Amino acid sequence: MVAAMSQPSFDLELDDAGVLTYSVGELADAVNGALRRSFTDGVWVRGEIQGWSVRGPHAYFRLVEDTAEGKAAINVQFFAPAQARLKPLLLKNRLRLADGLKVRIFGHLDFFAPSGQLGLKMSGIDPRFTLGELSLQRDDVVRRLVASGLYDRNRGRRVPPAPLRVGVVTSVASAAWADFV
Repeated sequence: MVAAMSQPSFDLELDDAGVLTYSVGELADAVNGALRRSFTDGVWVRGEIQGWSVRGPHAYFRLVEDTAEGKAAINVQFFAPAQARLKPLLLKNRLRLADGLKVRIFGHLDFFAPSGQLGLKMSGIDPRFTLGELSLQRDDVVRRLVASGLYDRNRGRRVPPAPLRVGVVTSVASAAWADFV
């Protein structure tokens, strides 16, 4: 049995002059206006970087999170002026943005009409959040190494007074090879 679907009547005799109808551009402008009013000062968002891509002077990525309902994601634009402003902060904290890095970033929401996508224009980052995540990951690795008995294994080894063998990893044409041959 098929249930009847509810839809508006398209009776041409009906007067719908009072029903507001947006053009696509007007709707995009209305969405951007609502976003600006709702998030006046910008918004902090946390998630994991995925799909890091540099195109020209700008960088683009998706900020993703696994939720109970599945994956949540938002496209992020990291434009050159914001990169230049944040570069000293990233260098000071020895952070390099890349896939898999968990971050807390600040930006302004933007509905991009040509593609019909919501995005975040990044203008700030909280390095303490990322450094805290990295510290937790390191602690987990150390805990697993201790549990498996591998953590202190090298401490019991004596270092020989002179190396007996040297391994060189380099390209064939590298000048480094001549230093050992």
